[in-house]
Amino acid sequence: MRTKSSQRGFTLVELMVAIAVLAVVGSAVFYSNNRAINQQIVLEHKTIASWVIQNQIAYLHLEKRINRDDPRPVSSQTNQVQFGTRSFSVVVSPSFADTSIGESQLIRVSIYEDSTDSEDIPLHEIVTYMALD
Repeated sequence: MRTKSSQRGFTLVELMVAIAVLAVVGSAVFYSNNRAINQQIVLEHKTIASWVIQNQIAYLHLEKRINRDDPRPVSSQTNQVQFGTRSFSVVVSPSFADTSIGESQLIRVSIYEDSTDSEDIPLHEIVTYMALD
């Protein structure tokens, strides 16, 4: 006698659909992780650039304190700064237009990453006033 088996396995179509769903979910997770890693790298670059630019402004203030007898305004300058394995260009560009407030001078400090594929867009930029006394 033949008995009818109530056990059935998955069909090939069902397995193919399950694999396709897993592939879509896996690629979405991979894309999400890749994007998060790229954002973390960009934020790391900007944070380090911010530290370097704040150090440059502190250096300008310190230089003014050391040279108190020299009341000249800050001049344009470009400095190469090494921070760990990264290299940056820090550009100090004072404004000589009528932007001074009392005994101070407007200064724009921009930082660029030194690399072959760098653009003319700074990583970070700070505009501040520097006392002239």
